[in-house]
Amino acid sequence: MSTTACFNGARIATSSRMKGLAMLRTHSLLITAALITTAAPGGYCCCPDQAALVKHSSQYRTKYVNIDYRFSVDLPHGMVGFGSVTPAPNHGFVAFHPGSSQFCLRVDVFYVNPDDSLKHHQFISEHKAPAGRTTLDHLETADSVTKVEESCGGRQTSRTLETVVAIASEGVVNGFPVEEMEYRVVLDAADADYAAGQAMLKQVVESFRRLHKATAPKRR
Repeated sequence: MSTTACFNGARIATSSRMKGLAMLRTHSLLITAALITTAAPGGYCCCPDQAALVKHSSQYRTKYVNIDYRFSVDLPHGMVGFGSVTPAPNHGFVAFHPGSSQFCLRVDVFYVNPDDSLKHHQFISEHKAPAGRTTLDHLETADSVTKVEESCGGRQTSRTLETVVAIASEGVVNGFPVEEMEYRVVLDAADADYAAGQAMLKQVVESFRRLHKATAPKRR
C-alpha cells in the first residue's frame, strides 16, 4: 500500500510503487489542479468540492462530447460531470454520484509529448487489460489498480484508484507518430465505495467512442 499527500489538490506519491504512474499522470494532475483550485480545504485529493465547481465549470448529465480531442462518453444515470477550466479547458471532466461524496470519476485527455511517447506505450504494454476486459473503443488499453492511504484534511483515508488508459495515433510518418492523444478514465474511491464506483467506471469505459476526424483538433 502506498502513502500519498495532497499539494494544491494534486495527489503526490511518496512511495516507489507509485512513481511510474505518478510520472505518467503529470498532465492529469495539472488538469485536476485546475478543476479544484477553488475547492474548500479538507476535501479529498481527487474529488473536489462540488459547490465550488458549480460556479466555475460547465456541467454534463447524460453525455460528454469533445470535438477538439475527438471522443465522447456517456455519464451513468445520476452522475453529474464538471468540465475542466483554465488553464486546461476542454481536457475532460470530473463526475460525481449524488449518493456518495466518497468517490469520483475523472476523464482526461491530452496530447502525448513525442519525447515521452515510448514511456507511455511501455506503461500500457506492462499494464495491459486482461483478455475479455472492456477496452477504450478497441484501442490497446491498460488497466491498473492501486491501493493508497491518504491524509486529506487531517483525516486518514484508505482509497482505491483504478486507472484505464489508452493512446490513439493519427498515423505514422518516417517511423514516428504524427500525433498521439492519451485518454484516461480514473476512478478514485474510498474502499467502501469501490464496488459501486467500479460499476460506473465500467459503464463510462464501455461508452467511450473515438469521433471521426472532421477537422484538425485544436491544441489547448
